[in-house]
Amino acid sequence: MINESERPFHIYIAGGMESVGGNMNFPLFDEVSEKLREAGYTVLNPADHMRKEVGTLEDIMKISKVDLRAYRRRALKEELSWICEFADAVVMLPGWRSSPGATAEFYTALAMDLPVHQLGNQIVGVQHDVKKMFDVVKTEE
Repeated sequence: MINESERPFHIYIAGGMESVGGNMNFPLFDEVSEKLREAGYTVLNPADHMRKEVGTLEDIMKISKVDLRAYRRRALKEELSWICEFADAVVMLPGWRSSPGATAEFYTALAMDLPVHQLGNQIVGVQHDVKKMFDVVKTEE
């Protein structure tokens, strides 16, 4: 069994996907994910999850609304479970408030008493020294 203090810090990235026109916000999810992984964090990037389950952005844009809704239900269940079981912090991408899924992820993090960082805003509910993580995630709004 891994001692909690010895395991890598786990971060979930939350933000709008369908509410961001044309590219599912993949470029921003990927940029933030890459910076955090380069700094040594374990990251759950919903864009990676969606590509693994559905396919390329081109494939995703072709699926029906019914199939997308079914995928969204499964993905949200799995991602909220990951936040509850593994996340040490959640990073909220700009514009997250327009996304019902990101809103659920935000409130799940708060319910789990996890630190939440809103890119471009101040940190909410920090109980740990996560300054290093937040210094790594600097993006322009």
